[in-house]
Amino acid sequence: MTTAPSGDPRRLREVLDAAGYSEASLLAALGVPRLPDSPGMQRRMLLHRTRGGSALETLVRLLLLCEPVAEAAFLGAVAPTGVADWAGAGLVALDGDTVRPLVQLRPHRDLLLAHDPPGHQDPPRGDFVMGVGSSSITLAELTVRRHSRRTLDLGTGCGIQALLAAPHSDTVVAADRNPRAVALAGFNAALNAAGNVEARQGDLFDPVAGEHFDLIVSNPPFVISPERAYLYRDADMEGDALCRRVVREGAAHLEPGGFCQLLCNFAVPAGGDWREVLAEWCRDTGCDAWAMCAELQEPEVYASVWIAHTEPTDRHAELFESWMDHYRRRGIAVMGSGVLVLRRAGEGRSPWFRAEQAPDRTAGDCGDQILRGFALRDLLDRLPDEGALLAARLRLCPDVRLEQRCSPGAEGWEIEQTSVRLARGIGYEGMVDPHGAMLLGRCTGDHPLGELLADMSRDLGVELDTLVPGALQVTRSLVEQGFLLPA
Repeated sequence: MTTAPSGDPRRLREVLDAAGYSEASLLAALGVPRLPDSPGMQRRMLLHRTRGGSALETLVRLLLLCEPVAEAAFLGAVAPTGVADWAGAGLVALDGDTVRPLVQLRPHRDLLLAHDPPGHQDPPRGDFVMGVGSSSITLAELTVRRHSRRTLDLGTGCGIQALLAAPHSDTVVAADRNPRAVALAGFNAALNAAGNVEARQGDLFDPVAGEHFDLIVSNPPFVISPERAYLYRDADMEGDALCRRVVREGAAHLEPGGFCQLLCNFAVPAGGDWREVLAEWCRDTGCDAWAMCAELQEPEVYASVWIAHTEPTDRHAELFESWMDHYRRRGIAVMGSGVLVLRRAGEGRSPWFRAEQAPDRTAGDCGDQILRGFALRDLLDRLPDEGALLAARLRLCPDVRLEQRCSPGAEGWEIEQTSVRLARGIGYEGMVDPHGAMLLGRCTGDHPLGELLADMSRDLGVELDTLVPGALQVTRSLVEQGFLLPA
């Protein structure tokens, strides 16, 4: 599928819906808690569980497990359509009396997404189009979901981010330099009745020259390597230059107050700090920037993982030495991966940069929490000095949970450790001392922070001047991470 398909996606979707081809039905048919990214060792078991011959089982075997099926069984499953309808859409091919799949068709939430089957080709074709991987889900869960007049999905692949943005956007542009990805994204938009999604082919921002957006999302080909084999993986640029370019050019395509969110890999030189690397990317963009580092890896670990991801075993040693030589010659000591969120700053103020290690845990969609994080940083900027913060009224976020670990003591349980965490969204957590736990519990929004600290000073018999500096430092951190909110 490198050109627009000739089949009618609406008719195909009617057949799929009638057969019950949905995430819930497929999980029940396969008897698994989640759909496998690649059947792998489970393949024989999953084929066994779908041997009954129903329309749904036939479609699951063909389109999810990528197993050829007999033409007669296929025709029974897709009536009143025929092989020509599905072949014209680029989904299947007829070999004699056998129908074989050309793509995998995977449900995700309420969507159906056609893409190349993972692990179906060894090695994958150069214009391979990924489906819904862990990186896709990470970006989707962090995406801001407020109303957007115009949204850009840069490096759209199968179109997953564009289709998830369609319900809260007036117009979505799904752009990719891979013609096969553009064709699949356009087909998927039609299959999911997303009439406000337009697929365009071109390199980076070329397809949207002169246009501006309220939201830009990007899961680009971010892998840092000497290879240029796969469009979905390898940037046609040196090192991490592509991700840096997405940041700087993306900022220039934002409307005032607009957001640009991307997954990125970045190279850290010997003796360098990953925060400084990303801060330099964002400098002079006119945007506030929030960087979350998910992982730092040694180059040999990074190379091993990505080589094993695509290449046959007999090439691993040769490629590993090539990749390591590439890193040595460029002085790269550490590979980082994470998420960058930019917001076009307003006139008359200096943009801020925030960098942190991302929490290990996220729970569900976090877009509202991203918006809240920017709003809370704005709040802290409006409370620049001690007096302003002491006058603020703060309340505890409803998602905060306080947990204590105790051990047996001479007079019963003794508290060893007290921690707080956010139960939903980005899972910030940390230790608090008894004073911090007491302060959090008293933040109901009814009284200024200074009044709460004065009461604590009296209750604890501690001088207020001794209590305030540390309490304000902790409070700023608790506000920035969303434990404390404005009343």
